[in-house]
Amino acid sequence: MSRPEMDELGWDSCDIIIVTADAYVDHPSFGMAIIGRLLEAQGFRVGIIAQPQWDSCEPFKILGQPNLFFGITAGNMDSLINRYTADLRIRSDDAYTPDLTLIHGEGYWLRFNEAGSTTISGIPINELTISLNEG
Repeated sequence: MSRPEMDELGWDSCDIIIVTADAYVDHPSFGMAIIGRLLEAQGFRVGIIAQPQWDSCEPFKILGQPNLFFGITAGNMDSLINRYTADLRIRSDDAYTPDLTLIHGEGYWLRFNEAGSTTISGIPINELTISLNEG
């Protein structure tokens, strides 16, 4: 939930705001998504602040003060696993953090909040080869 999404729904405030160290992925393998959906099903207006900058209070204020409470979670993944590889080298990327810029040659999952058409600008694709493996 973001401030523009709140405005679109006509919400002036959230009942509950969940703050998580994880990126927000609306999937049942992510705890904050399950909790958020369960609370929504009970009629609560739920906002989620994902991966806020911890060294400033501004990201925590983005959705305003909740009517009931803030729920805080460290996230799905232990911070050691999230930051380091199996051989204890610092990770260079995080597969679940949204990218703000798409890089040519990289693969991305695209998520749209509603049905319809979307224009994505960039370099034209003149040829595309896709390899599929059964499994």
